[in-house]
Amino acid sequence: MQLAIIDLLGFAGGLLGSSSLIAQVVKTLSVKSAKDFSWLMLGLSWLASSLIFIYAILIHTPAIYITIFINLVCFSILLGSKYKFEQAPSLSLYLSQHEPESLESRGLIRMTVVPSPVRSHSPPVEDRDLV
Repeated sequence: MQLAIIDLLGFAGGLLGSSSLIAQVVKTLSVKSAKDFSWLMLGLSWLASSLIFIYAILIHTPAIYITIFINLVCFSILLGSKYKFEQAPSLSLYLSQHEPESLESRGLIRMTVVPSPVRSHSPPVEDRDLV
């Protein structure tokens, strides 16, 4: 009976710790930026989680290896996100550095003319009307 309470405490603590990482993963993926994380912190955290995971499996403690596995997955996602968001330039950045016409001539993009929406004809606003 006492062992079950100890395991329950381990699961509760591990899940609370993992939930903070899950929230960080959700935030990182929603803002599409991981620039505030250092490579060293993410790498060491992933390595530490990996070693603890192996240790927990070897000593047969599910309360540790289940929750540490969640941490390991979260750190892996954060590492992948940092790599993806720092390495892959956005299409808008690429287009701002290259002339769209040259990209179209090389077959990289196709430009389509889209008619602009019809605007109502309202009288022009003068400066004295804005005050």
